[in-house]
Amino acid sequence: MAVKFKKSNVFKVEVTFAEPNDQGGFDENTFVAHFKRTNHAETKALRTEEDIEVVRKQLVGWDMVDEAGAAVPYSADAREVVMSSASAPY
Repeated sequence: MAVKFKKSNVFKVEVTFAEPNDQGGFDENTFVAHFKRTNHAETKALRTEEDIEVVRKQLVGWDMVDEAGAAVPYSADAREVVMSSASAPY
């Protein structure tokens, strides 16, 4: 098996979390998050931080659509809205 080294400074991962709805249940939300890659020293330093701070530092984009299917542009403000949810996945 061949070893494949990184092709970019960003990797993508699918994120799914449940958000309470008005009917007493939960809606499943899924998007693709774009995270900055780290080297060993950076990863070690990030382990000392709170999860939410790691997300703030490492999340650099996403592939996300709203209920109508429109793309949700990534920005620091939009990131904070998503992270303010009590059920945010961090």
